[in-house]
Amino acid sequence: MAPNDLPIRHAAQLLQLLPHLTRWTRELVSQVSADLDLSLRQYAALRALQEGTRSATDLARRWQVTPAVVTGVIDRLERRGLVRRAADPRDRRRLYLALTSKGLEMSRSVGDKLTGALAAHLAVATSADLLALGRTLAMLERAISPSEPDAVAAPARNKRPGADLDKTGRRRPTRHVEAGARPRRPSRRVIR
Repeated sequence: MAPNDLPIRHAAQLLQLLPHLTRWTRELVSQVSADLDLSLRQYAALRALQEGTRSATDLARRWQVTPAVVTGVIDRLERRGLVRRAADPRDRRRLYLALTSKGLEMSRSVGDKLTGALAAHLAVATSADLLALGRTLAMLERAISPSEPDAVAAPARNKRPGADLDKTGRRRPTRHVEAGARPRRPSRRVIR
């Protein structure tokens, strides 16, 4: 295996792991918040607000969903007294979101339970494995974290992950554009 193949293989392995991690997290949130009736998306909204996200637009951008999706989540959290909307003091046309004390308490409580449950699963690993995992997670966070807060690049439309890889996991060459060249545009000249 060539060293250049390692990033592609690890990326493919990580992408295979993500759906399992999402399902596991969704089930765990349901378990630890069964008495709270909190969904994974609602917990994610509470957590994002706890970390400094201030508007529904920022949250929609962060999740890469439409603002309508976020509005529904925020409406449910507001009805439960976990989030409040308030006028932005600098621009009264805008609303900002804030956790209520009850929302902050719930976010911290569920977060602590999730962290404890995951830590229990990781407790069987060796110290060396845990140190390696810590380095890997730090590297992964640097690699995929946006340079600006909540500034996530929009994904390519109609392109499934790995579509540009062949069966061996190697990147396929592009057909119409060579390195540094610009793609050719069709002529717009009107013939009369």
